[in-house]
Formats: sequence, C-alpha cells, structure tokens
Amino acid sequence: MSQSTIGRIETGARVPSTELLERLIRAAGFEIRVSLGEPDPGTDSLFERTLRRTPRERLADATCAAQFVLRGRRSMKQRRHAER
Repeated sequence: MSQSTIGRIETGARVPSTELLERLIRAAGFEIRVSLGEPDPGTDSLFERTLRRTPRERLADATCAAQFVLRGRRSMKQRRHAER
C-alpha cells in the first residue's frame, strides 16, 4: 500500500473501504473480531447521562474529543516528518 494512500486516510481525505481497513489492521499485526452478545449494562446509563447533559455540555465534550484527535494526528505527522 502506498504511503500517499495512508497519508490521505490519516488526513481524512480518503475514507478506507472495509477491505482496505482490514488490510491495514492486519498489516499492523491485529485482527478484527466481531461477535454478538448481551449489551454492556453500562451503555444504557452512559446514554442516559449523556441525554441529561445540556446541548452546551455535549458540544463541549465533542469539542474536547475533536481536539484530542487533532493533537494525535499532529503528533503522528510530526513523528513521520522527524523520521524522514
């Protein structure tokens, strides 16, 4: 797989297909396992807590999560640049 393809996925310019995602995961030494089971009991309470929050609080949570992802992407980009 080309470096440019991986770069486009990392920057969000390309959304990988399921097949490509599986190849990437295998190349990283992992595998995908899918199973059906009883839902986690904590999931319902998490949804209920989230719904009790105000829209402003939910937006603040989403903003924090997005900032976390962006910091991770920048860090990966800097690491790749330093390796060159």
